[in-house]
Amino acid sequence: MLVRLSIDKYYKTKVEPTIVGAVKKAFDVHILPHFEKFNCHNWRKERLWKEEIAIVYSRFVDKLELIYNKYTGKYVNPGSSKMSTSLDEFTTMLGNAGLLNEFFGNRECGPLWNLSMMTNKDEINNEKHLNMTFVEFLEAIGRVADRFDMANMEDLFPEYVAKSPYGLDKKLESTFFVLIKYCLSQKHYNQTLKKYTETVETELENLKLGLVTQFA
Repeated sequence: MLVRLSIDKYYKTKVEPTIVGAVKKAFDVHILPHFEKFNCHNWRKERLWKEEIAIVYSRFVDKLELIYNKYTGKYVNPGSSKMSTSLDEFTTMLGNAGLLNEFFGNRECGPLWNLSMMTNKDEINNEKHLNMTFVEFLEAIGRVADRFDMANMEDLFPEYVAKSPYGLDKKLESTFFVLIKYCLSQKHYNQTLKKYTETVETELENLKLGLVTQFA
């Protein structure tokens, strides 16, 4: 707070410019506002950490874990018990599912992958920033799905409208089904579709009866 007041006082007072003052002004006016665009936490608070999003994730989490396990280990040190997925494996997964195209490719995917990673204070002696955990993997899929246009995706349950103001829950729903179908097997896809259909039908029926319920 004292630093902020000092800076404000410096700008409002006509004094001889100094190097310190110039650096402070450069950070405050030009540098910090620019880096605020890359604040990875704002998206989590505004879009990801919502009840409707958590519910969608909970309905697919078992299959997503199978997908994660399938695309891990390429760059894990021999003998390590901790599995993780790399950017290369993550983009391979999206490519296998047909989710990458001329409008959304590796170049767009990379920054979203990085934004999903937890902060690693030592990137010299530690390779954590190159290896994604399952929790980070879930967030990365969410960030990728948020960039998709629903007009280009199949909505299997159009009667089940979005609860998220950004439509992220519906984007995730469609994305998860695509990943399961092309990254696992038709059997897994059919099982998930059957279970999800039953869940949605039950919820829609309860809504007609005036019972607002969510099935996780």
